[in-house]
Amino acid sequence: MNLALFSETPVREFYDSAVTHFAERRVFDITEEVLVSTPSVQLIDNILTVLSPGRLVLDPVINEEMHSESGQSMLVRRWLEFCGSVRLLTLRPRQYYASPPYVSVLQPAAAGLPGRIVLEQRVRGTADEPLFNEFCSTEFGKIRDYCVWVNEDLDYYEHIIRGWLLTLIITKKKRLRLPEHNRNSPDEYASGN
Repeated sequence: MNLALFSETPVREFYDSAVTHFAERRVFDITEEVLVSTPSVQLIDNILTVLSPGRLVLDPVINEEMHSESGQSMLVRRWLEFCGSVRLLTLRPRQYYASPPYVSVLQPAAAGLPGRIVLEQRVRGTADEPLFNEFCSTEFGKIRDYCVWVNEDLDYYEHIIRGWLLTLIITKKKRLRLPEHNRNSPDEYASGN
């Protein structure tokens, strides 16, 4: 168990560098013609659709396979399948455990198959199995919690950037003295609509 998940870059830092920075630049590159012809909310949706890092989705089923080895030992492999960017599994959310979850292998999605978060151990006899069961239960529980927290943080930062981009678009329209009929109220995002 040597790979720590959710222990690198904070979600906010990642979101700012991967989404916010580029979204601002795209707003500044919007032409006057597009500003006039496209509602502000649609402009924001178009920008964030392209830049969105997506979300993590975990299959709740724990899969298992066992391989007999010499003597009394077996290699036990358990995994959770996931969809979403592997990068999201490295981000540290605002809420986190003092000790991150550790896994044996992290397999990204490939060839239309979901990714896998794998725990494996050689188990010798019945004494080792309960310890591995407890370890798996703890680590997979942490992973589930972290996925929820990362997704909540991504939703939170997306909500903030939507309001910020709307402010930038409104300001750009005012500077260009464009009609205000396409403008949406910043309160639209504050209310969650």
